[in-house]
Amino acid sequence: PIAQLRGTGVTSRVETDVASETGAIGLRLIGANPVSDATDVELRSLTNTTVTIVDQTGRTVSTIFDGAASGTQRVSLQTSTLPAGMYNVVASNGSERAILSIVVVR
Repeated sequence: PIAQLRGTGVTSRVETDVASETGAIGLRLIGANPVSDATDVELRSLTNTTVTIVDQTGRTVSTIFDGAASGTQRVSLQTSTLPAGMYNVVASNGSERAILSIVVVR
C-alpha cells in the first residue's frame, strides 16, 4: 500500500535566551539552532563585555566581541570554519557570565 501525504511545512525561528545570575548580561540566539553557517547573537549588557565561542574541551576557539556594550546590540556569529559539534557562546564582564549552547552542523 502507498500512502499519499499532503500538507504545508513551516520553518520557524528558534530563539534561545539566557542571562547571567543577576541579569546584567544576556544573550539571545537569532535564528535556528543547530547553526549551519552563520547567525546573529543579540548581546544585552551595559559594561565592557567579551563574547567568545568555546568548544566542549573548554578551549576558546574565537572571540566575536570585545568592548563596551551599550544596551542591546547584534553580534555576528560565523560558524563556517568550525567543525560540527557542540559549542558555548560565553559573554563575560569579568565577574558575571551568560552561556548560550549551540550546535554546529555541516
